[in-house]
Amino acid sequence: MVTPPESHPLRKLRNCIAFSQKGSRDLPSQLSAGDLDGDLYNVIWDPQARTRTTFEPADYTRVAPPSLDRPVTREDIANFFIDFMKSDILGLIAIMHQIVADVQVEGTNDDDCIKLAEMHSTTVDYSKTGIAVNWWDMPRAPRSRADFHIMDDDNEDDVNDMGITKPRYYRSEKILGRLYRGIDEKIIWSEDIHRTIPTHGPSVWEKLMGQVQSEFNARSITAHYDLYHEQARKIRTLYEESISDSMWHFSENPRKSISEVEVFCGSILNRQGSQSRQQREASIRLKEETDRVLTWIVKLIHEGIKKNDEAVMYHEYESNDENDESSRAEYDALRLSWSCLVKRMKRVSQHAV
Repeated sequence: MVTPPESHPLRKLRNCIAFSQKGSRDLPSQLSAGDLDGDLYNVIWDPQARTRTTFEPADYTRVAPPSLDRPVTREDIANFFIDFMKSDILGLIAIMHQIVADVQVEGTNDDDCIKLAEMHSTTVDYSKTGIAVNWWDMPRAPRSRADFHIMDDDNEDDVNDMGITKPRYYRSEKILGRLYRGIDEKIIWSEDIHRTIPTHGPSVWEKLMGQVQSEFNARSITAHYDLYHEQARKIRTLYEESISDSMWHFSENPRKSISEVEVFCGSILNRQGSQSRQQREASIRLKEETDRVLTWIVKLIHEGIKKNDEAVMYHEYESNDENDESSRAEYDALRLSWSCLVKRMKRVSQHAV
């Protein structure tokens, strides 16, 4: 990690990472085979989180996608979709990697784990390359499973409903096993989810709004949220419609939806405590959908609702707190975010009355 000098143009960049073009190999390709097509990177400054051992990055051969010498037809699209559904074993590869890494003494350095990692990389890029992996190339699954793979609906029978012999479970002493046993869902459910919440005094949203307003004042930023009223209303409507769709779509009860909190957190709550296998699988899909929606909403806040393919700009007032174009854009997004929160709180207050 290198910090450019004061006069360097890279100092103007914010919320992004600049990778060097020098060297025999680019750094993104060494970080889980990143190809900068929307990849997100997490920078951890805590020195205690630094790894004690550094391994050579994998070097997978880049495969060129197959090309057509004619225009793409609807049949091509349909065939690609069918092939994708038939070869989409990404989740299976990931779970197998987790199982093998815990069973084998060498963990993720085991040969089977390294092979599974390469298969995972190939499968991730299938939608871009059209190159699928072969099911039969996967290592043979061990009979034993770590205790964190136990399903709540597993019974004591030796075979499942399909006549397949069930795996034997063991107590994992690796980090995932210790984390699994260190979290008691029943205690969380009884002490946190079902705890009595005091209703006197300001609400958490009122406290949040007060804190944000004080941060505005400390930095001499004028809110001007009233100028964003219409834009905030549109974004709030889009958010609520998307969340409402997920609340009903991921509900097991056709007469009752799950809560907005469940959708926002990407986790379906089980009223009896720990999740069932079906709820865990549905929560994975829910989390993916929620991430997609929230990414879209954040993009709208950053760029504004577009009119005639041009982003609406909001800084139509005199202010001394924006020094350049990028700063004005950031303040626009900040004020629009604030306006969305104010609009939401006003609606909550109206419903409470």
